[in-house]
Amino acid sequence: MISNELHPAEIRRNLKTEKFGNIIVLFDSVDSTNTASTRLAEAGFPEGTVVTASEQVRGRGRKERKWFSNSVDSLVFSMILKPKKLPIGLTSLLAYSIIETLDNFCKGTMMKWPNDIYYKGRKIGGILAEGSNEYMVIGAGLNINQREEDFPNELLLIASSLRIANGNRFDRGVILCRIIEVFERNYKNWENNGFPVFKEAVEARLLYINTDVIITNGNMHKSGELIGITEEGYLLLRCGDEVNVFSSGDLSLRRIKE
Repeated sequence: MISNELHPAEIRRNLKTEKFGNIIVLFDSVDSTNTASTRLAEAGFPEGTVVTASEQVRGRGRKERKWFSNSVDSLVFSMILKPKKLPIGLTSLLAYSIIETLDNFCKGTMMKWPNDIYYKGRKIGGILAEGSNEYMVIGAGLNINQREEDFPNELLLIASSLRIANGNRFDRGVILCRIIEVFERNYKNWENNGFPVFKEAVEARLLYINTDVIITNGNMHKSGELIGITEEGYLLLRCGDEVNVFSSGDLSLRRIKE
C-alpha cells in the first residue's frame, strides 16, 4: 500500500527547492532505491530526481552488506546526480546534510566515517553512492519510527532510530523534504566551491575524532589516532610520527587491552 506521507504530490506540496525533487518516483515495493535510480538514470531521468519507496526488500550498504529496514518505520531514498566535476566528498556531504537536518528533530547525531549516521553510539542510518561517468546515484536509509522491540535481537545494542532518540513519532515525508532542501543548498555550494568549504563543519560532527581507532580495508588493518579529514573528505590517521590518508575503509574503536 502506498504511504500517504511519502506520496509524490504530498512531498511536492511541502518541498521548497529549485531542482531537487521536481521529479519524485515512489515505489510501493522496490529491490533498492539505488538500483531503481540507476535504471532511471540510464533511461535519461534528470539530475535531482528523487526515488523513494514504501518498502525496500534488498537494501544494501557498502560492500553489498544488507541494510535492515521495514516498510512502516524506515525512510529510504536515492537521488540522481550529474555533477560537472569529480564527485569528491559527496557521500560525506549527504551525511552532513542529513545530520544538519536531523538537528531540527534531535540534536547530537554524528557521522561515522565514511558513510554512517550515529546517535549515542548506535547506528540510525547509512549512505551508499554508486555511479558511472555520466551520473551518480546516492542513497540513504534512515531508521525513523522504530521502537526498541522492532529491531531483531542481533541489532538491539547497535541500532537506534529517531523515535528512540527523541521519543516522538515522525512524518517521514516531512523529514525527506527537509533533507532534500538542505542537500540541494549544500550541493550548490559544493558545485561552486568544492568540498573544502565543508571540511571544518564535517570534522565537528565526526565520530571518534581524536580517538584511537582501527581502519580495515580487506586484509589491511591500521591503528592510530583519527585526527580529521582531508579537503577531499579522506580520513587522516596519525600512526606514531606519520599521518596516513585513507580514501576508504571500515572504522572501529581501538579496544585497549587491560
